Amino acid sequence: MRIAKLLVVLMMVAMFSMACSQTGDKRIADQPGYGVVSVAEKAAPLPKIAKIQEIVYFDFDKKVVREDSLQTLDKVAELMKANPDTVLALTGHTDKYGSDEYNLSLSKARAETVKAELVSRGVPADMISIEWFGKGNLISKIHKENRRVLILSVD
Repeated sequence: MRIAKLLVVLMMVAMFSMACSQTGDKRIADQPGYGVVSVAEKAAPLPKIAKIQEIVYFDFDKKVVREDSLQTLDKVAELMKANPDTVLALTGHTDKYGSDEYNLSLSKARAETVKAELVSRGVPADMISIEWFGKGNLISKIHKENRRVLILSVD
């Protein structure tokens, strides 16, 4: 649910930014960060940014990427190569089993594993940030859906 809300907010911000860049509104153009110019000037084209939203799943108590997720990592790596200015945010998660300390360690290891896999596929390490939450962000009562690393592109 939180992921869906985050995606809706990101989409709304992107749509607002695009609308502002097309109107040429001088008041908005004076605000930093909008990339809007005055009516008399032509706005620069918006950069092409990959919208990446993928999930890599893990087996119980494992930090090794499952075979069925390797294709997802290949896809993300290709998108990153085609869009070299894109930055990725990886978030590691676990299910509810185990202690808080253990789950934080496992979710960190999962995020680090996905980062290492992407780097081995040619994605620059400095374009990937990681966070980990342990069992703090459960999204489902189906435990295997919580054993994941979420991959999102960041604008």
